[in-house]
Amino acid sequence: MEVSCSMTQAPTEHPADPEDYKLKKPIYKRVWFWLLAIILLIILISAVSGGGGNDASGGSVTSDAAEDPAHTPAGPTFFGQQDRDTVAEAWQTITLNDVEITTTPLYDGQAVGSAAVVCSTVTIVHHGDAAVSFNGGLDWTLQDPAGVARGTLPGGTDTLLGSGEPAPGGAVTRDVCFDNTAGAPGQYALIYEPAFSLSGDRAVWLSTR
Repeated sequence: MEVSCSMTQAPTEHPADPEDYKLKKPIYKRVWFWLLAIILLIILISAVSGGGGNDASGGSVTSDAAEDPAHTPAGPTFFGQQDRDTVAEAWQTITLNDVEITTTPLYDGQAVGSAAVVCSTVTIVHHGDAAVSFNGGLDWTLQDPAGVARGTLPGGTDTLLGSGEPAPGGAVTRDVCFDNTAGAPGQYALIYEPAFSLSGDRAVWLSTR
């Protein structure tokens, strides 16, 4: 009698893929982790450095009050004042975008035809590295006590401020003059707003006549 038997062969187990045994890298060893950390650090540094002691206008006022007790630091307002204005008295210095500007109180200039003229002598010093320009005919206006602003005149003194580009450390001292036929007493605002600047920053000096 013939007996047959069969044996069931156990399934062959395939060795695990060697990749399965690789340990996952810790998160701090991954490239994307360090890229993200660097980006966050740059953002943090930018936020801290940008939030320093600068005022909203981007300008600052310096004064010679220590030398002259009769002068006090400016903090006045004027008709039509804007949020980005830096305001000072005429004898004070305003620094705006690395340009240091000092003006004198208004004084009577040489009449232009039948028009009475007032002038101010301005000194501009460039302390930055970037190119800057000035233009006496476009950058300056004078607002009278009634709140009316007017541009400069092509006369009033023999040393009018023209246009130019001072080199870093360069300086210029010239006059800006305006029609003042009305001659109304009160507060005048001499306004400097660079014609080709998009910042909206203005420097304003107040004189009372």
